[in-house]
Amino acid sequence: MGLPIGPDTSHVVAETISTSVDLLLRDSLKSWPAGFRYVDDYYLFFPSLAEAESALAALSRALKEFELQINFEKTYICPVSEIVDDYWTRQLRNFEIAKHVRKQRSDIHHFFEFAKNIAAKNADENVMTYALKRASSVLIKPENWESFEAHICHIALSHPNTLQTISQILATYKVYAYKLNGRRIQRTLNTLIVEHAALGHHSEVAWCLWMCKELDIQLEQAGVDLVASMQSSVCALLLMDLSESGKLESAPKDTFWRSIDGEDSLREELWLMCYEAGIRGWGGFNSARILADDYFKKLHAFGIRFYDQTASSKLLFNLKPGTLEKFKLNDLDDFFERDDADDYLEYEAGDGGYEGVVFDEDESSDEDETGSEVNDDNDTKEFYF
Repeated sequence: MGLPIGPDTSHVVAETISTSVDLLLRDSLKSWPAGFRYVDDYYLFFPSLAEAESALAALSRALKEFELQINFEKTYICPVSEIVDDYWTRQLRNFEIAKHVRKQRSDIHHFFEFAKNIAAKNADENVMTYALKRASSVLIKPENWESFEAHICHIALSHPNTLQTISQILATYKVYAYKLNGRRIQRTLNTLIVEHAALGHHSEVAWCLWMCKELDIQLEQAGVDLVASMQSSVCALLLMDLSESGKLESAPKDTFWRSIDGEDSLREELWLMCYEAGIRGWGGFNSARILADDYFKKLHAFGIRFYDQTASSKLLFNLKPGTLEKFKLNDLDDFFERDDADDYLEYEAGDGGYEGVVFDEDESSDEDETGSEVNDDNDTKEFYF
């Protein structure tokens, strides 16, 4: 139904496929249409409704050449007068969260209420993820952490696609000795795990388990049992890791895991779990099948691992070297109380992303205020999809 999602290599594969689709579309239309493609979203403009419909059909045919299809629930043709700009990104970006304690407390509340209202009107967009990243660009004062944490826990429950971002936020402030409310976070994560494990939502469960591991959060037995029956190597390995680290009240039941530990287990869907757990002796697995297989035996011999027990989240920011010594401070609490603390933090660079791909015979382009490329075309286009 779409392009592959995964590590950075997937972006290369996705862009290769998408560019091939672009070329087929151009050949079908005999020229480049006005507009652009942003990753796998097309915004194309045409002088008439008939031409827009014809181009949509051509794009559908081009995608079928690669066994892909258009999501018609998110695809439409409309007059240019009905085009709605992604105005919400500017609204959130322009909202300034104060750095001073008292004003910041009020701003945090208003910002997240504002973001929640926008998210309700833009259900298909990653509004809350964007909002969290915007809020993360300002140091939250220790006195305001309680309020900030309450908001992000609520967001986690209502917008689980934000869990990766929330994980990074919580991990960062834990490293800098902020007082996280373990009971609140535990209740949030356990609720999410029970809900999403039952539905087979691997990503949501994996990020919750990751936070349990990194934040030392106790996973309740109901969640343990549900995760232990999921067909997910990543979730299973995280659960086994929690068990081996003594972070579970009791060992997870291995009934499901044992049921798939057969002769062909290394050639089936959960091969990653079987290999990693077998090497480590987790969950009742051992290395016998690995050593009996010519290919996996070589992986084992070369020390190949896919799961890193020592991994940790990349921090949102780091304290510039020598800062505490510069101000003759004894601990971080004294530093974070300073009004200019933000000036001495090095924030993580953005995670990049794709630039818009311009469909224009003229290679020159301008940049609009959002930073994406646009056609330098003064002709009015009546329809687009």
